Formats: sequence, C-alpha cells, structure tokens
Amino acid sequence: MQALLVIDVTLEYLTEEFFAVQIEPQTYDDFIDGITQRVVNINNERVFFFYDRVGKNLPEPLEDLALQHTKREKHDMSAFDVSGMQIHKSTLHLELRTNNIKIIEVCGLYSNYCVYSTVSDALWLGYDVLVNPRLILGANGQIGADIDSIVNLGVRPSNKGTLRILA
Repeated sequence: MQALLVIDVTLEYLTEEFFAVQIEPQTYDDFIDGITQRVVNINNERVFFFYDRVGKNLPEPLEDLALQHTKREKHDMSAFDVSGMQIHKSTLHLELRTNNIKIIEVCGLYSNYCVYSTVSDALWLGYDVLVNPRLILGANGQIGADIDSIVNLGVRPSNKGTLRILA
C-alpha cells in the first residue's frame, strides 16, 4: 500500500505575503490542478493533507477532496512532526507502519522547507519516497524549483529508504 502526503498547500501559504514573489496565475492553476488530479486518480492509497499553524484553509478543489481523506495539523517542518532521535515515535510514522504503508509520495510547498524535511525524515525512517517535481512548488513561486536539494537527499548514506523522482 502507498500514501500520498500533500504538504502545506493552503490558501495562506499561496498568498503573496508568504512568497517573495507573486505566483503567476497560470502557475497557480497548473499546480493546484496537478495535485487535484493526482488525488482524484488515487488507487489503493491513503491521502493525507497537512497544514500548520499559519493556515489550514485549502484551495477549493482540495478542501472538498480533503473531506474524503485525512486532514492533519503538523507542528514542525516535517509531516512526521518529531525532530531528532524520537522521529520513529511520530504519529504519522506509527500510522503508516500500522497500515503496512512502505511507499510514500510527497508533494506540496515548499521544495526547500517542509517538503524537503518530510522527504528527509521519510528516507531516514526507511520509506521508499516518490517525488514528482510538477507537484512541488518552490519558495520562488515556480513549479519544480529547488528540486536538486531533494534529489541530493537520495544519496545520503544514513538513508534506510530510497528516493525516486517521477517524470
């Protein structure tokens, strides 16, 4: 079984106040449409929508989809919510293991912050991680930006899991 983790795709984070640059309307539409289509086309997967204290309001098509799945607050950069040595005790990790989920796909905001942290923790915990650059927005407002930092996570010797970048 597999899980899709949608990280911080909230109206609050998608506003100009959080981006140094404004997201182009077409980029915004392409990004939201890509994630929406990915969630709509799930097959035997658990879907988790994560938000944090900054904001929990999802864009309209995602808010409706989140009602059919799991919407959860995270308290740290990573969706695994526990930093350091206690990460193996995180609520998400325990839930994924209980449901025999070994493969996760991570998408959302931002490629060099919360998505990066979630991918890093997942690899360390031994998950096989899938990343689709078309479903990740960089802090510069561009789809797939800063993806190299995530790619570099895949070669760390401390990883117990593997990383695969989807085309």
